[in-house]
Amino acid sequence: MSVARRSVMLWGGGATLALITCVVLAWWTILAPAGELREKVAQARATAGEFSTRIDRLEGAQDRLLAVGQTMLARDWDLFEHRLRAGLSELASGAGLREVVVTNTSPRAVESPVARVRMTGGFAKLRQRLRARADFAVVRGRVQGVGSLDAALRALGALEAQAWVHRVEGVTIRPSGADRATVEFKADFAVLWAADLAPREAAAQAPEVRQASEAWLANVGQITARGLFRAPPEPAVAAPTPEPAPPPAPKPPAYDSWRLAGIMGGSRVEAVLVHTPSGRSRVLGVGDGVLGAIFEAGEGERAVFRIGDLRYEVFLGKSLADRRELK
Repeated sequence: MSVARRSVMLWGGGATLALITCVVLAWWTILAPAGELREKVAQARATAGEFSTRIDRLEGAQDRLLAVGQTMLARDWDLFEHRLRAGLSELASGAGLREVVVTNTSPRAVESPVARVRMTGGFAKLRQRLRARADFAVVRGRVQGVGSLDAALRALGALEAQAWVHRVEGVTIRPSGADRATVEFKADFAVLWAADLAPREAAAQAPEVRQASEAWLANVGQITARGLFRAPPEPAVAAPTPEPAPPPAPKPPAYDSWRLAGIMGGSRVEAVLVHTPSGRSRVLGVGDGVLGAIFEAGEGERAVFRIGDLRYEVFLGKSLADRRELK
């Protein structure tokens, strides 16, 4: 074989090897990544199409969201809590309950359920943004009191009738007393609060406290007529002849008629007192008083009143007659 022919063959083999090497490099560096990118683009388009379909289903969601916001009591937390407690106290007392006590928790944030969905790729940042901001807050609490079964059922119906009581989470009605004519009523509630959705008007009026519906009251009459908790009457016993009563002593102020039903903190401390015979309530600021008992301070479940030159402490749920002198 001549030298020239051998050179041509070697050159041809080298060119073939170089071509194969270029094809392999092109597949490794360009064609394979391009295929992966096309697959990711197809997946992203499918996901975007699914999101677009779901968004179309949520047409009008903003209007519904704003409608829910209109049922919230206030944007400011202190005003929200005041309206919540005062409204529930008025509701329970108006239904006929006595010894009404309203308690509530601080608002607890609720994150979007989408933030708990596993996301990968670029959607992980969306998940982080959703987790960084809560959708709304929930304020839970309890309203309780004592009264007849009719009053307890009326209070429950009134709770269900309030647009601003977003959920009644539990109810307990337990008979008490020897004749079982009185019941202890407890209702747990959950109320939504979102400062960006609540009504914008700073001086917006407090929501109207509605009574139970006529249909509810009709059912209440049927239930109470059955006497579910009432014990059978005992045989009548002749009462002994009472001895003549001594002349009555001067009546002290009826402090036992006023019970401490709530303490509201914030920029303005207030005490909610309920007049047990009538069921009406009064909200006292610092310096206000009833029957000569002047409200001075309050915190947690304890309020301080001044009567004359002496200072007393009264605890939540107790009457002014149950006060204890402060040394």
